[in-house]
Amino acid sequence: MSDRTPHLNRLLIFIIIIFLNAFKLYQLSNNKYENAYQNSIRDYLTQLYNRRYFYLALTKKMQRVSVQKPLSILLCDIDHFKRINDKYGHFQGDLVIQYVAWVLQDQVRRDDIVARTGGEEFALLLPDVGQQQAQLIAERIRQALGYKPTFVTR
Repeated sequence: MSDRTPHLNRLLIFIIIIFLNAFKLYQLSNNKYENAYQNSIRDYLTQLYNRRYFYLALTKKMQRVSVQKPLSILLCDIDHFKRINDKYGHFQGDLVIQYVAWVLQDQVRRDDIVARTGGEEFALLLPDVGQQQAQLIAERIRQALGYKPTFVTR
């Protein structure tokens, strides 16, 4: 064994440690970037996409629309939402918004885009969905929201 072997082994270990540390720093940086990006495109209350992301996705998907690749958009809001906030308070109103967001997300495909576009307004972007299928989806959502869970007590 030569006198240089222990030095080369230490150097190799040192290089491996530097590489692993650099990789760990990359992972941390990438995670921070991903968190920041998600925060910029998501609504803080519902974790649905926000209006900005919805319109960016709509613009992108509109370029691919054809007879063979339809695109449907559903717009909805919560009727009489101001009355809910006035009568039960904003905390209960937030629970209603979160419930509606959950139902909307639950009733569509994984790749569909559900966004909160305003206070109590939502938009759904449904690629490859024609008018008749969109109407069925809208009716399914309406029925799912027709079930009224109790959030508040009088």
